[in-house]
Amino acid sequence: MQIDCKFIVRRHADGKSSHTCFIMNQTIPENAQLEFCGHHEYTKRMQPITEVLFDKCEISKVPQGLTKTFPNITSLSIWYSNLRNIDRSDLVEYKKLEKISFCNNEIEFLTGDLFKAFKNLENIAFNGNKLKIIEPTILDGLDNLKIVNFSGNVNYTKFFSVYPKHQPNATLEDVKNELFEKFYQNYQSVKNLVRNFQECIQKLQELNKKLRIENRMLSADNEALNETNQQLRKLSISSFDFNPNLDTKLTSKIDSNSKITNFLKTDQTFMDFKIIIKDHEFPVHKIVLAAQSPTFAELFNVNPAVEYLNLVDISVETFEIILKFLYTDELPGDNGTNFLHLFSAAGQFKIEELKEFAAIKLINHIDAESALEVLNFSEKYEHEELRQAALNIMKNKYPEVELIDFVEDSWM
Repeated sequence: MQIDCKFIVRRHADGKSSHTCFIMNQTIPENAQLEFCGHHEYTKRMQPITEVLFDKCEISKVPQGLTKTFPNITSLSIWYSNLRNIDRSDLVEYKKLEKISFCNNEIEFLTGDLFKAFKNLENIAFNGNKLKIIEPTILDGLDNLKIVNFSGNVNYTKFFSVYPKHQPNATLEDVKNELFEKFYQNYQSVKNLVRNFQECIQKLQELNKKLRIENRMLSADNEALNETNQQLRKLSISSFDFNPNLDTKLTSKIDSNSKITNFLKTDQTFMDFKIIIKDHEFPVHKIVLAAQSPTFAELFNVNPAVEYLNLVDISVETFEIILKFLYTDELPGDNGTNFLHLFSAAGQFKIEELKEFAAIKLINHIDAESALEVLNFSEKYEHEELRQAALNIMKNKYPEVELIDFVEDSWM
């Protein structure tokens, strides 16, 4: 995606200047590959860009891949851009930054390990957001700090700077004390909430295990009943006369499981999370997603306050299949199901039973055109049987190519 920008020289309060890529009034899609196109406002010989500044843009997630275009950046700023969430994984490529300035956005929560790998940070600014909780360990290990600004949020007022022009109102120790005091008031309640959440997940996992066992028993009972009915029909004997209580017993089991499923699917009161795909919203229960998907469980453990998740690489149709399985254990039929997309999505969310089901379907339907794509996904999500099946198809299609060539190509 092409981004319009300006290349300017910015002067800072500490007397330093930076060669800045300045982006204003742009919509930055999540995970988009960005190409920067702009003109230079300074006449000096072009210098390496050391700062990227987004101002009054629409940004839902910290842009990725900037260091590929600007390998020398030491400052990343996002101002007035409606940024709501920031996670440690969003900053992996920016560990060399000296300045992070995410001012006047919509951020509400900062984890204590957000800057754990950042050894060069001198300037941290989150003023003007909607911060309610900042874990006090967020500043641990940052020995080079010269500016820390969390002021202008709901609970925070302290501002530290070594530069008098910034008019600081606190020392660094004052800022750390305020973070601890403000956070500690809610610490026990948050801790208890996390503990209760984990207990609920454990109980739901146990319940889910029991329901699976009951469903298997129910399936076996149904098979036995069908076989008995067929035998009785041959003898012209009524199945009701043979066992008048069996149908009622099975129906009762089905109804019991359905009541739980229907309650979770239809009750709006306890739906506390949303999955957003394009213009579709799926209200769901965190506890259901976390119980069956380690990926979601990790997300909610790291950030209990998260309220929604944007998915850009999964189709609405595939996610509807996943959601139906998470709530009902119901597997899709062959008609119209893209099992390659389903395998990839189930692998991404670590839903092993659904991933295995999709892999079995793929093994029976791999052809020469899809084999390479299937090979790549089987490598990525570690399914050896599917990988071997894809390699065999490739070997038959290209008998003159050594098997190792396919393996090496799939890893590139």
